[in-house]
Amino acid sequence: MNTADRFVRLVIPRPGIEELYYRLEGDMEAGPGSLVEIDLRNETIWAVVREIIGALPEELRGLACRPVRRVIGDTPLFHDPRETRFLQWLGDYYLYPFPKLVKQIVAPFISPRRTLPRPSAPVPPCDTPPCTATLDDDQRRVATAIRARWRDGDRRPVLLFGVTGSGKSEVFADLCREVFDSGGQVLYLVPEVGLTPGTIAHLESRLGERAVIAHSYLSPKKRFDAFSRACRGEAKLIVGTRSALLYPLSKIGLIIVDEEHDPSYKNMEPPYYHARDAAVMKANLLDIPVILGSATPSSESWRNAQLGKYHLERLPRRANRRPLPAVRIFPYRGDTYLPSDLLDAVREGIARREQALFFVNRRGFSTIAVCRSCEAIQKCPRCEVALVYHKKKGRLLCHHCNFSIAPDRCAACAGTDLSLEGIGIERFTETLRGLFPGASVVSIDRDSVPDETALATELAKIEDGTHDIVAGTVMISKGHNFPALRWVVIKHADFLLSLADYRAAERCFQVVAQVAGRAGRFDIPGEVWAEAQKPEHYLWRYLPDYDFEGFIEEELAWRRALMLPPFSRMAVVKVVASSEKGADETARALYDELRTMTAGRKVRILPPVAPPLQRVHNRYRRHIVLSAASLRPLAPLLADLISRHGRRRGITVTCDIDALSTVQV
Repeated sequence: MNTADRFVRLVIPRPGIEELYYRLEGDMEAGPGSLVEIDLRNETIWAVVREIIGALPEELRGLACRPVRRVIGDTPLFHDPRETRFLQWLGDYYLYPFPKLVKQIVAPFISPRRTLPRPSAPVPPCDTPPCTATLDDDQRRVATAIRARWRDGDRRPVLLFGVTGSGKSEVFADLCREVFDSGGQVLYLVPEVGLTPGTIAHLESRLGERAVIAHSYLSPKKRFDAFSRACRGEAKLIVGTRSALLYPLSKIGLIIVDEEHDPSYKNMEPPYYHARDAAVMKANLLDIPVILGSATPSSESWRNAQLGKYHLERLPRRANRRPLPAVRIFPYRGDTYLPSDLLDAVREGIARREQALFFVNRRGFSTIAVCRSCEAIQKCPRCEVALVYHKKKGRLLCHHCNFSIAPDRCAACAGTDLSLEGIGIERFTETLRGLFPGASVVSIDRDSVPDETALATELAKIEDGTHDIVAGTVMISKGHNFPALRWVVIKHADFLLSLADYRAAERCFQVVAQVAGRAGRFDIPGEVWAEAQKPEHYLWRYLPDYDFEGFIEEELAWRRALMLPPFSRMAVVKVVASSEKGADETARALYDELRTMTAGRKVRILPPVAPPLQRVHNRYRRHIVLSAASLRPLAPLLADLISRHGRRRGITVTCDIDALSTVQV
């Protein structure tokens, strides 16, 4: 190609601009994915090369074409057309502009001076030889069946349903070897950052391959290193959270989604993609296998298995053939109440070097502060939610905007007598230290272990028996193995049932089963005590026996009758405005227009409502819920609606496709 006639089609990371054409001058070297610097209007910005062309489109010929200022560096974007189709699909399906998606992927790596980090060194080899585990009969049966389908070209997703401790990770590791032997890469997704260290340690020990970590909590340099190594094909194993799915890997041969039911796979801000569902689509577009694993599968994946869209494989027993721990229900009699026979048993067990885990999924010390003079609940002035008292910080804290204030005066009447009520993990940890004097008690929550290093340190102390009692939030509920853990005690086990959410029972079953599964995984038998405020609920007919299949059948029966997901698709149009009037007026206009646009279609549209968090950061929220058999025909209508109504000053309109709940925050 004549260097005098080179043009680039650029993706521009600015709202309202899809693509522009610029001219490459002289000996500038660029290709698809190159990051370049350009002048746009009165600014110098960066953009990404999507294509190199020898001539401008016919409708642009004869027009002046501005030159590229300089080439900043290379990114792996747009090298593989299949990966580009996936990103285009994700933007289209979740109603998110493609340039903004490209910006979300690339922007974290770009410095204020518009430079990229230096290329990373090659991935160092793993310093320990692989320790291959022998699969048991159930694991071998599953791995053999999956391999046979791969050989036959069957790329249908696999749902691996295995009880806690059944060795799903050993099956995953065994299948990774097959992919590595054929020269492919494996993308292994976990729902939370806290699970990456343990997952990597296990996989590296089994496979003898160094993994790269990919998640948004890494520094820009480390994140770019992972991005570069993975996309250049130097790393065979990539372990990450949902954002890792957006990386265009050059040799990807398998995607594994561990704990596929976990709601953390859903991005709760635009783009509202669900990494599990997006992984299935990515695997389809790349013609590679995908495996979803869980002890408590999501209702969507279970329904897909029922319909034959997914292959269902079962691991019905623990790998060491130890029984699942018995579940005993006890009633709620106060925030700090624990049965006396449980306390006696734990005290005796501590003397035998047995451990207990107490689960309370609430941060802080007290969940509300009430004025004894005027009975006002102390709320965040910017978010209108109850402030949570954190004793270590000595502050009332908003968990949504981080507003904080000293707990010494009522905001309503200036009274100085506040009652701290409700229980959080701090208060419960303090209670446990009083109940078990002399025992080593550790709290595993976001405030006590704020980073991976602190978490890894405390987990190691639990595993080696340094700590007798663990108090933890959801951080401790999955993916960890504690050899001496005998008791798991779950406070407020069915609290979720009090929410007006059609998924409440499903989420409750998943959380309790996952936490319970930490007990009795090794030589010490396990016991689970679960506090039930609604013991009559059908959930409790199935949980004590871990009868997920019985539970999900009853759960899906009533959802089918009401045409709730997974028997329909749900979207939530979200309006955020700087004034309450603006939020109400915009939501009402959207609702009226939606009803007109969907007239004659089988679409259910609920009137605008204020969500539980109706004001955050002084921005007012309103939601409109839509449901239909399929959302695809509505996508163009919703995209147009969002674009038009979101242009008003102070108004933001987005749409959460395949929303997880009608109780949106």
